[in-house]
Amino acid sequence: MIRWLLAMVVLFTGVRGVAAETYVVSPEFPGAIQSLIDLVVKDGDIIQLEPGTYRLENTIELNGITITIRGSSNPTTGDLETVIDGQGQRIGLLMSWAASPLTSFEDLVIENCLGGIDR
Repeated sequence: MIRWLLAMVVLFTGVRGVAAETYVVSPEFPGAIQSLIDLVVKDGDIIQLEPGTYRLENTIELNGITITIRGSSNPTTGDLETVIDGQGQRIGLLMSWAASPLTSFEDLVIENCLGGIDR
């Protein structure tokens, strides 16, 4: 558990902006997405997912905050390079009705989920 938490700390790169902070997550640690949402990010922040497949062990729940979850695309072809894989067992992303219309998901492929994005 401690090694996993230390790895998460190393992977999170905060880039301070005017209104938002950006956190970068690697596909080797898909659970880090929810940990950031639960413990770190605030309204307006961005979670940047590096290229790869994020095999979820649990549904990503946004808990009513207004954030952007952004994947990656190939700059030459425009092909999406970030996949959220529910492994056929769960909803991919869960937003509460209290979530702002400013919450956004960009450059993501969501597959093998029961429902994809649910409100």
